[in-house]
Amino acid sequence: MNDDRKRIDILDHEIMDKLEERFRIVKRIGEYKQKHQLPIHHPIREQEILQKACLYDYHEEIQAVYQTIFNSSRQLQACSYGLIGKSLPYTLSPMIYQAMGIDRYQIIETDHFRKTVEKIAYQGLNVTIPYKEEAYHFCDELDESSQKTKVVNTLIGKKGYNTDYMALMDIFTSKTITFHHEKIVIIGNGATARSMDAAIHEVAKRNLATNYSITHVVRSLKGPLDVLLDKVDSLKDATILINATSYGTSPNYENEPLFSIDSWEQLKWVLDVVYNPLNTPLLQKARKKGIPTINGFQLLVLQASRSAQLMMGKSVDGEALYHKLLPDIQNIVLIGMPYSGKSYLGRELKKAYNRPLYDFDEILKDRGQDLPTLLSQGASIDDFRTFEKVLALELADIRGAILVPGGGIVLSPESMRVLKRNAIIVYLETPMATLIERIDGTRPLVKSSKDLDHLAQERITYYERYADFSVQEEEGVINKIYENCYH
Repeated sequence: MNDDRKRIDILDHEIMDKLEERFRIVKRIGEYKQKHQLPIHHPIREQEILQKACLYDYHEEIQAVYQTIFNSSRQLQACSYGLIGKSLPYTLSPMIYQAMGIDRYQIIETDHFRKTVEKIAYQGLNVTIPYKEEAYHFCDELDESSQKTKVVNTLIGKKGYNTDYMALMDIFTSKTITFHHEKIVIIGNGATARSMDAAIHEVAKRNLATNYSITHVVRSLKGPLDVLLDKVDSLKDATILINATSYGTSPNYENEPLFSIDSWEQLKWVLDVVYNPLNTPLLQKARKKGIPTINGFQLLVLQASRSAQLMMGKSVDGEALYHKLLPDIQNIVLIGMPYSGKSYLGRELKKAYNRPLYDFDEILKDRGQDLPTLLSQGASIDDFRTFEKVLALELADIRGAILVPGGGIVLSPESMRVLKRNAIIVYLETPMATLIERIDGTRPLVKSSKDLDHLAQERITYYERYADFSVQEEEGVINKIYENCYH
């Protein structure tokens, strides 16, 4: 038996050597196929190879091995375009590239950047955390954007580009941010922060901006422009605040910004590179203060449009693409008093914009968890609020939908935090006289105008607190909501 095992060891070594050679050839063939736009899958050739196995006694076993080889070969050849990173369960990149006409966009998760990139045949790759700096050192050639930042997030062959830098330039230019006399605070000092620095300096240079400054808020000091997180109050006269970290990214949601900006009264712009959730706590706080914001999804779409242009020579209007895709990822949540017409408006929005509708009352009624049913069974209003909160959590990752919770949802801070992550909150502000006219005895908590008045005193402050904007029942309300949500 020992002799047989030694023979198997020798054969295994020979087989592995041949497989290594085979996969190298497969990669070269894949590059040729991509260059000449030939199909990856060649079923006739695969069948010819499988047929050859019939000459052997163990042909079924050999054919099974070759099926595995074929599958692996197709995977190596199929990656014309893709995104490579360590962990990418929530990326939106495939959706964005599909909207640009790229269907074969693969997600590549790996612990070994260089080994993985060298194995696959690709025309263009996007690179994300934590490999943007490693990609820089991987390249044989660098464009100006990557040379300035020492960061690469797009690969064409072994030439590197920094399309984050390009997209930032596009955003600052489109928003007419010149940086003249601006005090800029950037949270973080990693690869994304370096792209921010370079883009700001370049835009400032083009606009002949003077007397601007950049300071980085960090947990540990690395450079002369760094300020420790516990000293952040010394920067509250900043005029522009940028989060360049992954703080609060799904699934590690946060309820509050990294630090309070309540006393930051000079802010003109706030940008957060996080795009999942769409509305980070930092952006929510800024909007409540009336400060213009830029979200991470806009940056993601603009850098993808820049990458597509490099990869395929295809000109894409990134700003138009952003506005086109935003309805697909952003929910509309309707809040308001009982009898305000939320359910009706939700159905009208569903029809007008072909969006899925989730009416909490209807869903909970189907489950036997609606308020009338629970009260008839001896349960309490608190029990109903618990079921309502559970439903809000269930719908946390829904995108591009119309959500209509019950009127009392605003009494649950946790429910509202969950709903607000990826939504615009619209307060349907209906006059009290209209609400009173609609009382019909179907709502357990509203049997009279006195009940309605009591609920109004309890809730209206919360409606106003959580709403991004308010509307009234009037002609054109559907278009008004759409304009406020997506433009």
